[in-house]
Amino acid sequence: MHLLLLISLTTAAAAAEQACGQVKVNPVGAAAAVAQTGNAVTGGSETADGAWPWIVSICRMDWFGACQFHAAGTIISDKWIVTSLSGIDPALMTRYRIRAGSTSNTYGGQFVQLEHIVHPKTANTVEHKADIALIELHTPLQFNDFVQPICLPGNDEDVVASGAGPVQTYLRQAQMRIMTNGLGCPAYFDNTTQICGGGGNGGTACTFDVGGPLMQQRVTDGRWFLCGIAAMMSEFGMDGCTRPSIFNRVSSFCEYIQQTSSVSCQQ
Repeated sequence: MHLLLLISLTTAAAAAEQACGQVKVNPVGAAAAVAQTGNAVTGGSETADGAWPWIVSICRMDWFGACQFHAAGTIISDKWIVTSLSGIDPALMTRYRIRAGSTSNTYGGQFVQLEHIVHPKTANTVEHKADIALIELHTPLQFNDFVQPICLPGNDEDVVASGAGPVQTYLRQAQMRIMTNGLGCPAYFDNTTQICGGGGNGGTACTFDVGGPLMQQRVTDGRWFLCGIAAMMSEFGMDGCTRPSIFNRVSSFCEYIQQTSSVSCQQ
C-alpha cells in the first residue's frame, strides 16, 4: 500500500512538473510585423489569446479605484509570479493586483491580490543586478488554456520577448537578437548574470515592458523556458525604443527561486 501510494504521488508530481511551458496556440506563427513605436515591445506583432498563458500584467490600485499598469510578470506556479523589482514597490504591496489569462492589461482574465513580495538582498535596481522579485499570490491561480506556468530556466540562443505598456494595452511579441559581445549595452552590463538583447532594426523591449519575460522554445518537445526578466528598457522618446535592453539571467537565480517558491529549475 505504501509503495503504491509513493508511486502515485511521484507520478502526479512528475506530471505536474512536465505541464509547464505548454501552449494551445502557436505563439510565433506569424513573422514579426513592422516596427511600431510605443511603450511596449517594438519590432513585433500583437499576440493571440492563449499564446503566452504564463504572462501576467501587474497593476496598482489608485485612490479612484482604477488599477494602473506598472509591470509585467511571469507565472512559475499557481501561487508564484516572477518579475523585476524595479517595476514594483514592495512597500505598496497591498495596492497591487495581477491579471492572468488576458492579452489586455485592462480587463478580462483572473484578477488576484498579492500576499508577499520578496527579493534578493543583493538587488540593485540602478545597475539592474539581481533585479528580480518573486510575488506570492493571495489565492492560487486556476490553470486553464489561458493560464499556465512557464518552465525554468532556458538558454538565450533564439529568444522571444513579450510585453504591453499603457500606450499599447494589448500584449505584443518580438523575436530578439542577443548581443553576446555587449555592443551597444550599458557599461555595467555583466554577461554572467544579465542578458543584453534587441535594438537596431530588430525587436526590443521598451519602457513599460519591465518585468516581462525573455523566452526560448526547446526544439525537442516544443516547451517554453524562461531565459530572462526584463529590467532596463530602451527609453521611449529618446531613441524610439531602438537600443538594446537588459534582462536578468534567470539561470543565475535558480537557487534563490527554488528556496523561496519551491519551484525547481529544469534542464
